[in-house]
Amino acid sequence: MRLRIRRNLAPIFALLLLTACATSQVQKARVVSVDVHAVLAAVDDAEQTLYQSKAVPAWTEEKHQEFSKHLIVALKAGRALNEGVKAVPVTGQTKADLTAVSAELEAVTELVKGVLPPNSTVVIALTAAKDAVLRLLPLFLEG
Repeated sequence: MRLRIRRNLAPIFALLLLTACATSQVQKARVVSVDVHAVLAAVDDAEQTLYQSKAVPAWTEEKHQEFSKHLIVALKAGRALNEGVKAVPVTGQTKADLTAVSAELEAVTELVKGVLPPNSTVVIALTAAKDAVLRLLPLFLEG
């Protein structure tokens, strides 16, 4: 009798474990996606400060506008990403939002390459944004 009860409970325990793992993954994804959006906002702030200070003459109006164009797309995708990680499993649209954030970060990285020093706040903030995206990728691969 005891063995039979254990066998009947095994699927329930397995389901609870899977649910707990999925919930844990969703919670991690939510936290990291908020990080992504926060660091994108920090990138925007750092670039605005840099542009307004005119501290780097090579950071022209054209560079500023191109940077802003890409960052706006990244911020919108980041906001959508925050909504998308609430669902399990992760949808194709949410994965596309993460891909969009990543692509825009690469575009703005190319803009600053060779123009801004590696220790500038913009480059540091960009590095943090890329790190947050990289932390989120494995959660999407598992989902």
